[in-house]
Amino acid sequence: METRSSPGGPAHQTSTGRNPLDDRLGGAVAVASVAVTLLELPIAAVIGSEAYATQTARSGEQTRTRYSAQAVLPVDAPGSLSGGTAIVASEVVEGAAVVAAAVAMGSWISLGGAMALGYVLVRSAQTRLRSLWKTEWAAVGPGWRTLA
Repeated sequence: METRSSPGGPAHQTSTGRNPLDDRLGGAVAVASVAVTLLELPIAAVIGSEAYATQTARSGEQTRTRYSAQAVLPVDAPGSLSGGTAIVASEVVEGAAVVAAAVAMGSWISLGGAMALGYVLVRSAQTRLRSLWKTEWAAVGPGWRTLA
């Protein structure tokens, strides 16, 4: 901003660029978006832990209610392994850990995306308003300048 002195009045400031209030609002929205995204990390961890506990409990229940049985195929089915393989309980627990990590990361990434979208929407609204203000000032400004 530059200070300009008019002949009949005190010195006043004229704007030479962007509105600093717009920049502060955009900065505040950016900081808030990053802060909310970082604060969501523990919440995402809790969501992942709950998904892990649910998957592990379901796996334990299914393991307790199942029993072994011998199956004999008269002819090998296409694509089947002769002898077959059993699912080990540790593989199910590892699968639950993978699901839990995917749920936690998915929730954190989706919230981060929502925060980024909010930031983009605020900045685009600011740009539109700035353009509108410029258009209105172009129409009104010359009349104001002749009064000074």
